Amino acid sequence: MIGNKNTETRLTIVALISLVLFVLGNGCYRAVSQKNELDKANRAAGDEIVRALEQFRKDKSMYPAELELLKPGYLKEIPSVQLNQRVKTRYSYAAVENGKHFTLEYAEVAIGMFPSDAAYEYDSRTAQWKHKMY
Repeated sequence: MIGNKNTETRLTIVALISLVLFVLGNGCYRAVSQKNELDKANRAAGDEIVRALEQFRKDKSMYPAELELLKPGYLKEIPSVQLNQRVKTRYSYAAVENGKHFTLEYAEVAIGMFPSDAAYEYDSRTAQWKHKMY
């Protein structure tokens, strides 16, 4: 009888551990999936800003001093960076060398409750997005 009791206890513990791992794994998958969707949407909005900035430069021979100058002629509204379901923030923009070049940056979306220590930066000199770690 003692052997059966130990076997039942072990099976119960294994079942509980399996359940906890399944729940945690499923939650992590959803968090990563949501992060990837938000990062993709933030990049698309960033690309929209970059196109508006390039059109502004084509028309005025320089980049604007601030993003607000893109409204309403180039963008109806300046898109926001969506950090999670509830929190939005702004893209960081800097015109450099008297409007000859610019950088546009946004924070990488965090995974669940873990904060992000990275950002994406577009530099008009290279015409590329770069992943930056802090």
